[in-house]
Amino acid sequence: MKKRMRRLLRTRDKILLVLADLGDLYEELRDPGGILGNYFEIVYGWVPYKYRKSNFRAAVERMLKVGYIEKVIKDGEPYLRLTSRGKKRIIRDFPIFALRDKEWKGICTLVAFDVEETKKREREKLRYWLLGLGAGRVQRSVYIISYDICTEVSEAVEQFGLTEEVEVFPTTLDFVKDKRAFAYKVWRLEKLEEDYLKPLESLKIVEQYQGGERDKLVRNLRGEFLEVLRHDPLLPKELLPEDWVGEEVRKLIKRFSKSYKG
Repeated sequence: MKKRMRRLLRTRDKILLVLADLGDLYEELRDPGGILGNYFEIVYGWVPYKYRKSNFRAAVERMLKVGYIEKVIKDGEPYLRLTSRGKKRIIRDFPIFALRDKEWKGICTLVAFDVEETKKREREKLRYWLLGLGAGRVQRSVYIISYDICTEVSEAVEQFGLTEEVEVFPTTLDFVKDKRAFAYKVWRLEKLEEDYLKPLESLKIVEQYQGGERDKLVRNLRGEFLEVLRHDPLLPKELLPEDWVGEEVRKLIKRFSKSYKG
């Protein structure tokens, strides 16, 4: 089976995603020791351990300099906050996040294409971009996005130089008897469900830990959650299984992160 294409995350990407993915929880991130002090110690669990501390601090400094994040003072304490420019950067690099706040009206975007080998590079770029939008594969060259964004996709197709080879049109899911069952198969939710279950088991025992052990566990679980989240198509709740495990994990992460002392 061909492996799903993935975007390799740099240190900067990790920081921006952490600040964005859980909404207001991470838009104000406590940094008691100062950005250049022990900030890394607070968020170290959110990035792969192979990154050196100096590299992480340098990434924070660069993002402050270019304006992706900003330092603010609240109640006498320093915080990091994602700026509007930072949010735009996230949406550019990870377009799926542009869809999170759209109201679902039952209309999806279907993308079908037949691209010859002479345009193989353009075809693969299109596939990669569609996966970044959380598209599910219906057939070999037929993809579906759970939101109505035909205009945006058509504009991208034109930029890829594939206007003649690609068809983009809105569709409902009225042609399937069970929308949830269809989504579960097309978006491969079984694999995603398994990935979410891994941090869930640990989240259920967080309260058994205290002090530094608990903080370390929460840090690591946030990292695990982010790794799964960046492959989540963020489907409308109408297409997800009832009692979706991803939402349960998200709520627990928020709950325990609020009590995390860093």
